[in-house]
Amino acid sequence: LGHLSKMPDVEAMSQNLNVALSGVDVYDMPKIDEQVRKLGGIFGAGIDMAVLDIKGKALDVPVYKLLGGPYRKKFKVCYPIFGCPDQKAAEENIERVGRIMEQHGFDLFRFYPGRHVEGAEIFLKGVRDTYGDKVKFKSLDLSGAYEPDEAIEVIKRFEQVGLKLVGMK
Repeated sequence: LGHLSKMPDVEAMSQNLNVALSGVDVYDMPKIDEQVRKLGGIFGAGIDMAVLDIKGKALDVPVYKLLGGPYRKKFKVCYPIFGCPDQKAAEENIERVGRIMEQHGFDLFRFYPGRHVEGAEIFLKGVRDTYGDKVKFKSLDLSGAYEPDEAIEVIKRFEQVGLKLVGMK
């Protein structure tokens, strides 16, 4: 359910959705949207996916065809690498990158450094030195660990890696 600070009452959510959507035609999207909007909260995308799933099953058609067909035949997926609190963890993660590349074919990674900037620098430099351009980092996810001014300094320290995206939360 994303980055919620408090877990919602799933049972109450389910009951409210059942009452609001019971008997509504799955093809009447304006009515479904109206009912979901009345409930507020975090329902929208989940309901959209469920409706597409129901339609696809009813028509015996994969959801991607309901959405107009395939956009791509293949797409890259990032492999997550988490913090390196010290040199040992950084070295282990450098080796992990090699294993993941060799065993699973990943070459695109997302890195979550936490507040361990020194270990992260060791890791990022080690990956570059060991694997060169064979490895790409799609993003650096700071996960809310820094205030904005700190985050800017951290990002500057990691610029040489060629990050495509930086996330804060």
